[in-house]
Amino acid sequence: MRRKWLGIALFASVLLNLFLGGLMAGQHLGRDRLDWDAVSISPGNILRMLPGDRAEEIRAQMRVRREELRGRYRAMGEAREGLRETLFAETVDQEKAAAAAGVLEARMAETQQAVHATVFDMVRLMTPEERARISAELEARRERLMERVRERAEERGERKGS
Repeated sequence: MRRKWLGIALFASVLLNLFLGGLMAGQHLGRDRLDWDAVSISPGNILRMLPGDRAEEIRAQMRVRREELRGRYRAMGEAREGLRETLFAETVDQEKAAAAAGVLEARMAETQQAVHATVFDMVRLMTPEERARISAELEARRERLMERVRERAEERGERKGS
């Protein structure tokens, strides 16, 4: 009986060690990731930087825009899938691939225009103080990101010289 409990305890210990090791490795690997999205002037970023009640107020007013964006992103995904299917078909038709790429480029441009229009509408709903605070936060994030980019460049330079 004692041997059974010892086996269970050892098994649990191994699981716990693997779990903790995975957490530590994940933190270490995730630390190197550069978060370019954090400096993006996107509707989602703007809403995350506003206080909860204010974000909900603006989100409610932007409901129609959100539905339009969902449709645009869906159309862009369908165009991307169409291009993928064309490129990796059994026989590649260059004209079809070029046409599919053109459709994807058009959908991407339409989506970008819709995102810009959404951001413009959102900032019109914000107070000057809210806009100033978000601008300052985006600039601070950009500075932190660029510092990490410079650090990485220096590390690569040191490695190349070694």
